[in-house]
This record gives sequence, structure tokens and C-alpha cells, in this order.
Amino acid sequence: MVLTVDYCPLRREREVRAKLMEVGASPQGIELMVKKAIIYPLEISGLSLPAANIVKQLALSKGAEAVLHRDVLIGGAEGKPLLLLATEKQHKEICQGLRRNQFSLPELAEKIEETLRVIKCDYWQIAYDGGRLELGKRPLLMGILNITPDSFFDGGRYLNLHQAVDHVHDLQASGADIIDIGGASSRPGHEEVSEREESDRVLPLIETLADITIPMSVDTDKPAVARDALKVGAKIINDIGGLQNRQMLELAAESKAPVIVMHQGADKNDLMGE
Repeated sequence: MVLTVDYCPLRREREVRAKLMEVGASPQGIELMVKKAIIYPLEISGLSLPAANIVKQLALSKGAEAVLHRDVLIGGAEGKPLLLLATEKQHKEICQGLRRNQFSLPELAEKIEETLRVIKCDYWQIAYDGGRLELGKRPLLMGILNITPDSFFDGGRYLNLHQAVDHVHDLQASGADIIDIGGASSRPGHEEVSEREESDRVLPLIETLADITIPMSVDTDKPAVARDALKVGAKIINDIGGLQNRQMLELAAESKAPVIVMHQGADKNDLMGE
């Protein structure tokens, strides 16, 4: 028998459970060990120095770790972030201790627990008008259809309505979960398209396809185009402008439609930072 050691990265609870089953752990053992197998690093900002030191001591007492700026020990680095390294079980024990302290630490316990709930969510649903998308169980496929003369791949191919409709049905038959319809290219060097022209390109197709069984998203940065597309059958807003237009934000809030927030690269505003 050859002795080997292999790295076994486990990032999700379902991966841990699968690996423990593969190793042969009992069902009772899996329930005990699954919460010990993953470290959840949380970056915490806005703590006072006394609060940061309390978090540090609580973490150490539970076998976890809290990483502080090196100057905290001499009373400096006020407001610097803290990195809390703990398993789910340790986080819960730390939160119990936080609730018995002051310096806004009970509020911190609530925030930690809410963050863990989000991190640990393997599957979730997004509701749209008439249905739901299940995310996390498997990758979803988006079929792209550009009603444009100048897009990268399919520019000029589907300007005819009947050709476009046939292509959407082909995409659906091939396994697409979402159909994304755009009427204005955003590639480098593209020509700007007026609101009217973009609407004239996409609205007839969306209206014709309003009864398909998978949702359509409208690929646009123009709020008026998105609004009209939702009226005739689109279910999702795919904003290539990164929700930088206030009217698009208002439309998203008003319509309750799911929104894809596109980020087009370094030549735009710092959308990720903002």
C-alpha cells in the first residue's frame, strides 16, 4: 500500500457531505463533522478598538482566529478591518459571546449570522412574472439573440422576424433556460442606436414570443426600451449600463423584475468599487 496525501478543497456544505459519505462516515458522524470542515473568513469593518479586541479574545477562546492590524495592540489603527477566521460552529459560539457584550457587538452578532445564512445558501429562487428561476442546482444556459447588424457573433443574422423566431425556438430546444434579446451592440467601436430604433428591433420579436415557456431578458441600457419590453413579454432586465441610470433603478424597483447588472470593463466607471 502506497502512502499518499492529497489536497481536498471543500468549499460548500454539500461538498463536505459528499466527501464524508465517500470516506464512509456514519450519518450521525456526518452531522457532527460537517460544521467543522469549512472555514468562513469574514471581513468586519467599523469596529472600535475595544470591540476589535473583544472579538479577538472571543475568537481565540473558541479555537478560531481574528486577524487585526499590527498597530491595534498599541492603540493605533482605529477603524481598520478585522478578518475573522472561524468554522460555522465557532462563529455561532462567538456570536453568543458577542451578545453578552457592549460596543455594538450584539448588532455585530446579528450581521455575522445573517452573512452566514447567505453564504451557506446553496440553492435559491428568483421569481419573475409567471415563473421562477432556480439558481445553484446547476448552471443555467442563456441563449443570446442580437437583432443588430454589428454584434460580435450573430450581427445581421436574425434581422428578419421569422428567422429570429425560429432561432429562439432552436435555442429553447437546445436547452436554453433564458433567452436574452438585444437591439443595440455594445462591442468596441459600435454605433449608437436611438431609443426608437432599438425598440423597433426588439419589441416585435419579444411580443411574438410572449408565450414561450422560458423567460426572456431584454439587453439594454435604455429605461424606456426596458419598460416597453416588460410590457410586451420580457421578464428580466439585463442592464448593460450597470444600473447607473436612475430611471433604470426606478423601473427595476417598480416592476419587481429580476435584474442582471452588467459590468463592461475598466474603461467604464468603477462599478465594482461603487
